[in-house]
Amino acid sequence: MLRKRCRFLLAVGVAFGLAFAPSTVVAAEGHATTAASGAVEHRVSPGAQALTAQYWTPERMAAAVPPKAVGTSVPDSVIEEAIGGATTGSEPVAGKGVQVKPGTPKLKVTATQVVGKVFYRGSDGIDYVCSGSAVNSTNKNMVFTAGHCVHGGPGQGWASNWQFVPYYNYGNRPYGTWWAETLVAFNGWINSGNFGYDVGIVITSPNSSGELVNAVGGLGIQWNYPKDRFMVAMGYPAAGAFDGQWQYFCSATTSQRSSSVTDQIKMPCNMTGGSSGGPWIFGKDDNVYYSGYVNGVNSNTERRDNPTEMRSPYFATWVGNAYNTYSTY
Repeated sequence: MLRKRCRFLLAVGVAFGLAFAPSTVVAAEGHATTAASGAVEHRVSPGAQALTAQYWTPERMAAAVPPKAVGTSVPDSVIEEAIGGATTGSEPVAGKGVQVKPGTPKLKVTATQVVGKVFYRGSDGIDYVCSGSAVNSTNKNMVFTAGHCVHGGPGQGWASNWQFVPYYNYGNRPYGTWWAETLVAFNGWINSGNFGYDVGIVITSPNSSGELVNAVGGLGIQWNYPKDRFMVAMGYPAAGAFDGQWQYFCSATTSQRSSSVTDQIKMPCNMTGGSSGGPWIFGKDDNVYYSGYVNGVNSNTERRDNPTEMRSPYFATWVGNAYNTYSTY
């Protein structure tokens, strides 16, 4: 039975939004498990969304810190800035590149409006920053991020005051802001803290500019593809040498992480905290601002200090099941 969802329009400041329609029956606010995917959803009331818009003052946004699931410092190699509109919000220009292996050509990556910065208040009462991306869906309202950017994991709870700012640019919000209507995480992360399930899906409410994907575009999504693929990881690293004010990237051919506990893929990369949840994009066309497919998200590194490797959950059937379930929310 499909439950009917209450959708509303927020017109507070500069803002945008998105929404969803599920296959499980839940109360107006709360959470329920979608058996097909192992996903757990948490509803956010319209009143709470309105309070989110008031909560995030410029001062709070500037003071928010990265969560601790990604490394905290970075050397000067491997990652370089994805050059875009500087501090003005203007159209992006060709970016710097990353030379992953000696002798390989540098890749130019352009900043994109489908990648954005995430702000939320953790269940521990701390204000955090992450990254995310707009993903095309039936209802044009989906954001993919890391699971630890929507739920704190074992012994903790759901994020509150969750908002997505596409193309966040040194404090500017040229495309506006969307607030969460539904947060989705997976049992493997919520109950066990397994980084192999560290994926979050967020459905937001439409604002004065309508649905998110209609306003900024959206990436596609893929699952059950080979683990050795050339991909571009993007995000807003905010620790170590980075200040979280602009998009950065790594690019490499991914590979299987060797682990008997978690199913992850990895790439050479030293993005730091704040990049969590940023997309791993397959087939990014730098001439199209929202081309390519999300096939992973920044999750964790091999060590907190001076990381050289970024990891992502391998997108298997459970991700596809959840995407299909929440595509019509």
